[in-house]
Amino acid sequence: MSTYQKLTPARQRLVKLMFQVQFGLLRNLRITRGQPDLGPALEVVEDVKLDSQWEPRSEPQPDDFELKDQVKKLFVELDRIGDGTLEELIIRHNLPFRFTFRRSSL
Repeated sequence: MSTYQKLTPARQRLVKLMFQVQFGLLRNLRITRGQPDLGPALEVVEDVKLDSQWEPRSEPQPDDFELKDQVKKLFVELDRIGDGTLEELIIRHNLPFRFTFRRSSL
């Protein structure tokens, strides 16, 4: 699980989405058996700072790359959670920063 290509397709989609958002949060991200579900309940909220020179990232992502530690830790936590909902997954510099979650059951 240390490179992008070794991730499941669902986790690859989440990494791509975090890369696109850069700064902001994902709301209501369902987790099923440790896998993210980017279905219709998911809300994407972007944080745009007006007093800085923010520009969207335009460089393409390589086909494969080493995952940053924050991404690896997020996926370890998703495996630990198993089933539930990330109420908010905060993204900073296109990396997971913090999340709150609601379990489906204990």
